[in-house]
Amino acid sequence: MPILQNVMVEDADLPALLPQIPSGRGQASGSSPTFSPLDIVGASLWLRADLGITISTGVSAWADQSSAGNIFVQGTAGNQPNYTTNAYNGQPAVGGPDAARYLQCASIATLGTTASIVITCSQSSVASAYIATPDGANTAFLSHFSGSAFEWYNGTGSDRYTFALTPTAGLHQLIVTQTDGASLIGYYDGVQVFSAVPTVTINRQFKNVCGRGTGVNGTNGSVVECITYSGVILTPSQVQQLHMYSRAFWGSP
Repeated sequence: MPILQNVMVEDADLPALLPQIPSGRGQASGSSPTFSPLDIVGASLWLRADLGITISTGVSAWADQSSAGNIFVQGTAGNQPNYTTNAYNGQPAVGGPDAARYLQCASIATLGTTASIVITCSQSSVASAYIATPDGANTAFLSHFSGSAFEWYNGTGSDRYTFALTPTAGLHQLIVTQTDGASLIGYYDGVQVFSAVPTVTINRQFKNVCGRGTGVNGTNGSVVECITYSGVILTPSQVQQLHMYSRAFWGSP
């Protein structure tokens, strides 16, 4: 086979020779340079702040980018979350500015008894601020407690698990994988931080984002991405893929 030597490449030709990363994808270490969260089979929701946003007074609708096609809406102008362009790593964010703001999807399917949830968000200084909840009652998937800790909250005081007591400023990726009655594992920026046997079911709707769904206890922080995988327990390698993707695209630690 002939060997080419001293081949000259014009600068204008370089983009065609380099691997291209499609919009919304980040390079994950040890995986394809075009890794997408949808590469993991079982995604039932993918909200990302750079796509599917409808602006009215604030964000009036946020469309799911998974095949499920869910749409989170808020028809009341005073309850519509803010939309901030160039919030993190040149990408936008949804959230705040006060506890009354939230988006809701009333008809979304339940997660099932085995599921994984990925949320990338910033911290809030507000005590009992809810980031994502299954309903309007005093339950949450993810919240800020006492103005500092990121917590996974399964609906009872005994089923509450802490990701980080004093999160640093900026975005953080929080991942939970759960099989009802068997296992619950939490990851904070790619690192496992808790493991437990859950006493409350995960088989609920991922119904509200950026708040509790009642006009109170909303987050003053920002949410850039929410992903759910129904019937899926993420493996450690998949968690690392998602972590590296988030670092590359959203700029989380």
